[in-house]
Amino acid sequence: MAFKSGVAESPECKFCGQEETQEHLLYNCEHYSAPLWDLLGKGISQAITSLTQNPIPRIYFLPVHITFNKIHPTIAVNITDKEVRQVLVQETKREIYYRNQNTPHRNPIRVHPARITAHLVSVMRKLGQLLKYQNLQKYRSSIAILEKIQSNLLHDNTDIG
Repeated sequence: MAFKSGVAESPECKFCGQEETQEHLLYNCEHYSAPLWDLLGKGISQAITSLTQNPIPRIYFLPVHITFNKIHPTIAVNITDKEVRQVLVQETKREIYYRNQNTPHRNPIRVHPARITAHLVSVMRKLGQLLKYQNLQKYRSSIAILEKIQSNLLHDNTDIG
């Protein structure tokens, strides 16, 4: 993707060495984007279960959820703010693009799981801060979910903080 636009010197993924396509970058890279979406699904599932005291099935993001911004049904039911649901996926995608553009191209690098966790925590913090800044009462439950996702991610991976 970056190669075709002239930004990168090589058509290979910086994280795994496979050909970098939009699909690969957003959700198929086994070294970065795939574990990131898996971790986000786990974090959201745990947060919703914890806050509602109602066990929900584990959330798995499919390409349709990522590429076409189709909201996962469990998220649609449990995060009532439409804007927050949409921005959650959009900001995660933006983070993937950002990290890809700001990672120097060299031999493929395996991204440590703690780094992937830190990237997701960063997204949750940014969204939470944005909602707090807007200071709208309707975002209270969404802020609580974002904070719980952060807490769960950090608890599951004590290498960061």
